[in-house]
Amino acid sequence: MTDDFDPREDALATYHYAAELAREGHEGVRAWFGGAGENDIIYFVDAHTSIKIGYSSSIRRIQTHKTSGFIPIAVIMGGRIEERELHKSLAGFQKRAREWYEYDDKLWLYIEWLINNKYAAAGDDPSHLPRLPFSVWGYKDPLPFKANGSGQLCIFGAMPPKERVRRLAVGGFLHSLSDDWFTEEQWVERARSALGSIDLDPATHPDVNRRFIKAPVFYTKEIDGLSQSHPWKGNIWLNPPYGDLAPKFFERMRREYECGNITACVTCCSIAAMTTGWFHRTIGSIASMFYIHNTRIQFHKTGSFDRGDAPNQGTLLSYVGRDQSKFVKAFGDAGGIFLQRPLL
Repeated sequence: MTDDFDPREDALATYHYAAELAREGHEGVRAWFGGAGENDIIYFVDAHTSIKIGYSSSIRRIQTHKTSGFIPIAVIMGGRIEERELHKSLAGFQKRAREWYEYDDKLWLYIEWLINNKYAAAGDDPSHLPRLPFSVWGYKDPLPFKANGSGQLCIFGAMPPKERVRRLAVGGFLHSLSDDWFTEEQWVERARSALGSIDLDPATHPDVNRRFIKAPVFYTKEIDGLSQSHPWKGNIWLNPPYGDLAPKFFERMRREYECGNITACVTCCSIAAMTTGWFHRTIGSIASMFYIHNTRIQFHKTGSFDRGDAPNQGTLLSYVGRDQSKFVKAFGDAGGIFLQRPLL
């Protein structure tokens, strides 16, 4: 990173610059990241004749607006830099001061788009949200609108956008835990040690990420990690859903690594995948080291975090990157065996 680089000019560049500083232990990360601390939010409130969009380091600001009679309609994880970028992109809707906006159908549609794509939470509870780069959720015209599969648009579709968003904000949006199973913490920690950091998990659940993966960027069933609008960068932990989606995630990982977006990656899949054509076209063509445990690895279920049954086949952990020694050191005392392929 050069000394004359100014990440304030680009929110996505700022995000990755902050991640780099964080890995180096830089104490000024919070300032560079526009104040984007763990609880920092950008909120949308209905002020009856206007929409107010602001930044806060906690949800207390929203509570203050509620006591003034305003209605919280949406909240998204973001810092001051993202807030500034958002105000710039919405300048055409501004009413008077920077934070106040016209009641405009396009703006209501944008808020609905944020909620339906799970980039924002309806109302004022952001606890289950990931923090995403501004390039993912920033205002776009026309909107790449995506109907939500849970049916809200079928229920509210005949209403004006403003009324749909208001109904979502007062309880029309439900959040439920996934039935998927996720890797035990000890294996995630070994992967973190091999990589140095986990910058992205493209196939996870908010509760799992909050509990022990702790990636600054993560994607879920609702925020599709396969979408080209959701970037893959840095060091990645990938435990994709098994079945038809697994080959698609591994193909995306291969493309992103070969074009330089991914620095290194540790992946997790069934050992049976090694006999498939898609495995050899994707992870098998770029991984430099594989680890096979001496027993079947058990997995967690979201919600309870109870230990679940082990799969019928063993589990294969693969390393994609240039430093095989870190992978061996991280997994060397776990009791399994390593397979190595030469680096070209």
